[in-house]
Amino acid sequence: MPEAVSDDPRAVGASPGPSDLPGRVRALLDDLDAVSGEAIGQAAGLLLDAVEGGGIVHVAGAGHSLAMVLETFYRAGGLAAVRPIWDPAVLPLGDAIRSTRAERTAGLGRAVVEEAAPAPPDAAVVFSTSGRNPYPVEIAAECAARGVPVVAVTSARASRAATARTATTLADHAAIVLDTRVPRGDVLHPAAAPRTAAVSTILAAYAWSRVLAELDDLAEARGADLPRWTSANVPGGDEVNAAMLARYRHRVPELTGTGRPDPALWHDAGMTTKPTGDDLYTVFTRGDLGGDQRLDLMEFTLVLEGLGLSWTRAETQDRFEKADSNLDGFISYEEFRAIMQAWAQPHS
Repeated sequence: MPEAVSDDPRAVGASPGPSDLPGRVRALLDDLDAVSGEAIGQAAGLLLDAVEGGGIVHVAGAGHSLAMVLETFYRAGGLAAVRPIWDPAVLPLGDAIRSTRAERTAGLGRAVVEEAAPAPPDAAVVFSTSGRNPYPVEIAAECAARGVPVVAVTSARASRAATARTATTLADHAAIVLDTRVPRGDVLHPAAAPRTAAVSTILAAYAWSRVLAELDDLAEARGADLPRWTSANVPGGDEVNAAMLARYRHRVPELTGTGRPDPALWHDAGMTTKPTGDDLYTVFTRGDLGGDQRLDLMEFTLVLEGLGLSWTRAETQDRFEKADSNLDGFISYEEFRAIMQAWAQPHS
């Protein structure tokens, strides 16, 4: 589809007045709709196929594109079948210079994908405005090589203007490209010589919201039940989200922060090293979805699963009842600590 607006950032949203930043942003949103509207529908179809097939959606980005990874993950109204894949080095908050260096380091993106091990029927979404640094390009290339289709959320004009640090671009490895229409340099103000007011996050977030809306409509048309997060601040939200956690925690370790069970603490159905009070309190509060300083049976089950203690429903029920020393139907932190430390004793 032909591009609707010049690559020159001074021409972006040319019809509004020279100081009309809101008008220029709205013009870019309209441009995105015109250029990427069809691709948004295609992306929704690809993601729905993945989720209906039992897959999850792996989402990646680097630098400020990590803001979009966060937008897709564990978000009210968002898709629950999402796993963020990232290396801590690409987050600017702890070391901004390191994050720039990491995004340009060959091999890091490939390693991230190898650790996450996506496979069909999974899908991937990669955010990168320029799409010219090794990290996002390698992630897309490695996912595609594994048979996992990629949706690239990028800007064609920003990519053309960016320094080429790879032989290919993010878009080259994508099954579907959502062109966000971000101008080169990202900035919009002042119109005559832009130097501030970056717009990439606004445009990428809008594009993703449009994908979610199309996904919802398509799921309704197919009669599919989409797994969605609900705001924890509305009645019933915790219960809905607990069901989503139970469904996806094993495929998305970032939901609980547990990842693989720690072999230094856990062995088979019991612990071989006595955990500290801090360890136990962290585990307890992570499982306390209701925030009421107690665990019900479902929360207790999720905690045990997260620790790698895989028991049958009957075994879990039995241990819950044994831990519930005051018989109130819940496990307090004191009861949780007592039973966990008892299980941690060396086996004879």
